[in-house]
Parts: sequence; C-alpha cells; structure tokens
Amino acid sequence: MRKVPKLRFKEFTDEWEEKNILELCSMKARIGWQNLRKEEHLDKGEFYLITGTDFYLDKIKWDTAKFVEEERYLQDINIILKEGDILITKDGSIGKLAFVENIGNKKATLNNGIFRIRIEKENHYSKYFYYTFFSKRFKNFLQQLTAGSTIVHLYQKDFEKYKIAYSSFKEQQKIANFLSSIDKKISLTEEKLELFREYKKGVMQKIFSQELRFKDSDGNDYPEWEDKRLGEIGEIIGGGTPPSGVIEYWNGNIQWFTPSEIGKNKYVNKSLRTITEIGLKNSSAKLLPKGTILLSSRATIGEKSIALEKVTTNQGFQSIFVNEKNYNEFIYYLLDYIKPELIKKATGSTFLEIGAKSLKEISTKLPTLEEQQKIANFLSSIDSKIENIEKELERLKEFKKGLLQQMFV
Repeated sequence: MRKVPKLRFKEFTDEWEEKNILELCSMKARIGWQNLRKEEHLDKGEFYLITGTDFYLDKIKWDTAKFVEEERYLQDINIILKEGDILITKDGSIGKLAFVENIGNKKATLNNGIFRIRIEKENHYSKYFYYTFFSKRFKNFLQQLTAGSTIVHLYQKDFEKYKIAYSSFKEQQKIANFLSSIDKKISLTEEKLELFREYKKGVMQKIFSQELRFKDSDGNDYPEWEDKRLGEIGEIIGGGTPPSGVIEYWNGNIQWFTPSEIGKNKYVNKSLRTITEIGLKNSSAKLLPKGTILLSSRATIGEKSIALEKVTTNQGFQSIFVNEKNYNEFIYYLLDYIKPELIKKATGSTFLEIGAKSLKEISTKLPTLEEQQKIANFLSSIDSKIENIEKELERLKEFKKGLLQQMFV
C-alpha cells in the first residue's frame, strides 16, 4: 500500500517516506531535578524554567514560568531551548505539545517532565514535524504505550520506537504553513473571546456598582436602586432526590438536575436523568416553574441556569422563582455580582453549603423593573456575541482536527 495521506495539495504526488524518530531529530530530557523544588533556587537568574503548566494553546506562556539559577542547572547546553524546538510532556498528562517560536532574546530551559525534540536534518521543516504529533497516528501510539498503566509516563526508550511519515521539504512547508494559518485564526478568535469576556466582566461591575446607569425612553434617569433581601425577590425552593433503588421513581418525563449540569449554559431544559410523577411525590424534590433560576447551593456555590420548562433538582440547589415585581434575567446576572457574598455565608465541615434561610437574608440593591429589563437585555446581547464567538472557535477547532486526521499518513 502506498504511503500517502487522504488529503493533500494537488501538486504533490510522491509517496511519503517513513523513518524512526531518532533518524530525523535529537531528543533530550532533563533528569535529576529534585533540588529544584527548593524555593531558594527558583526565581533567580535570567533563565526561564519551562514546565507543562506553562503550555498554553500549544505555545509557551512566558508570564507563568519561573526563573532558575544558571550556574546550578545549565551545564548541559543541549537543554537550552532554541527556535523551532518541539516540546512534549512525558509525565502525568502526557502528550501536551508546545512549539518554540518568537523566542527572541529569551533564555529558557526545561524541567524533567518534558522531552525536547529538535529537528536537525537538512531539508526537514521543524513545524511540519510538530504538527505530526497531533495526528491520529501519534495519538494511537501514545494510547498503546499507556494502555492499562496506573502511573502514566512516557519513557524515552519507548518514544524512540516511534516512526514518522514525512513528505518532501516543499510539501512539509506547505502543510505546516497552511495549518499555521488555521492556528492563527484560532488564536485570534481566542483573543477576541477573551476580550468580550473581560468587557462583560467590566461592564457588569460598573452596572451593579451603579457607576453606569441607564435612562428611560424619554432620556430621564431611573429612580435610585432600593435595598432588598433575596427573600423579597422571589420564592427560594430547595430540591430532593427520590430513593435510587426504586426503579419506578426514575426514567420518567420530569427533568431532574444536579449541580454539575448547570452553569455552563444560561438556559437548560434537558437533564441527564429524569424522574417520574411517583418519584416526585416520594421525595423532597419540587416541580419548579418555567423561568426559575436553578442556583447551586453546595459544591460550586453560585453556579446557575434558567429553566426553560418545568423541572426538578436534587438537594444541591436553592432555586429562585422570581416574583412579578422583578425580572428573572436581571436576577440571573445579579447573582454573578453577589456570588462572593453567597460563598461568604456558606457553612459546613464536610462541604460548604448555603441554606435557604441564609440566602433569603442576603441584601442587595435593585433598580425598577423597567431598568432591570434594560440591563438584562443589554447583558444578553453581549452573551449572544460571546456565544457566536464560541461557536466560531469550536468550528475552527473541529476543522483543524479533521485536517490533522487526513493530512498525515
């Protein structure tokens, strides 16, 4: 069978070669770094110490790296990073990758949890080989090495057995440059997403501190915000769980949420598990009206979503059914602002939890219903933009993932 990828640029037709990884590059890893854990050896000197936690979007995040003393740890010049080096983690979460580029005048070395791979043969394009480590071929190789292992570790003697398939230098360049252009789009979209998230955070701070105020349709100021307790905003409703051993109580038509299912999306309507009418009657779970804010009261306190239909929850919630004097979408955003207060009021030795009584007594300030609606609509418009950027980012990542599976042998 000819060694050619499923997807390639039409001007290339030659069969790809295959060689052991050590025939194409050198591999280096640091050993014996126990003393590095001593604080007196860190954040001194001018050499960055790169660890796997400093990998961000497959690049080095320099501002998180510590410094290390040059005279103690840099006797081996082969461990000093150069432009075009490929880094891959070999302990714990193995297979995380980073490509060293735009290093400028920075000086950097590695801890002992990373392999440094350096392409040293002429007519071999380093970034192309970096992308080969994202291929299905390499992912399968890692899975075979770690299958059944309780302690995950990538040994050099095993890694050295890996064979890399590669094309001509011109095709290597074209593939790498094309994938780099996709990465650039992903990076720009990530930056855009982060900017919008930070913008929303800043705007919310100004709105709820009343530094930023809205005006009515005639251009007039709204009345001053009034002091209210959460118990005056709506009804606080707890949840419950039917006995798990009774089959008749489960897999019915009533949605039943746990804290891990909310917070990721503003709105929810489908839960992982459901209960029956008889299960509802034989538990402390309550059927919550559409529009109720499902508020986690334990574990990750303050996570919330709005129910799009009648639902139930387990006992890890103190949900809020907002009354007609207030707007549930506004209260949804307000809960972000007062989340630190929720956590402050939580108690418990095994795990922190805030009860209905404490929640009802938390004080806040509220604008008129009309201003609440204006604020909520404004913040919802920002959320819509963030959601669209998230979808675009996911589309780009899936596009790249598909390319990586088809552009390599």
